[in-house]
Amino acid sequence: MSLLPDTTALSAPETVMTAAEVAKMLRVAERTVREMAHRGEIPARQVGRQWRFSAIQLHRWLGPEREGGDPRGQVVAGRSRADIEEWASRKIAQYRPVFEELARR
Repeated sequence: MSLLPDTTALSAPETVMTAAEVAKMLRVAERTVREMAHRGEIPARQVGRQWRFSAIQLHRWLGPEREGGDPRGQVVAGRSRADIEEWASRKIAQYRPVFEELARR
C-alpha cells in the first residue's frame, strides 16, 4: 500500500513554462518577461527565485486579439483600456495649457 495519493483520477497536468520559453513565444527578452512577472503584468508564479508560467493562463492573458477577436476591454499592466483612456484624457486636459503656451511661442 502506497502512502502517495492515487492520481489516476486527476486530469493531465497543464503545461508549465519557464521565462525563457515565454520570452521565445512572445518574442521579447527573457528579462522583460521576468520584469513583467515581478510587476504582476503577466500571469506567473514564483518558485524559489525562478518564475513559472501556465500555458493555459498565458493563452487567456493574450486574450481575444490572438484569435482575431475584439481587443477592447483587455487588461494591460493591471488596467483596463477604459481606465487607460480616462487617465490619458485627464493628462491631456492637465497639460493642454502648457501645450497651448508652447504653440504660441
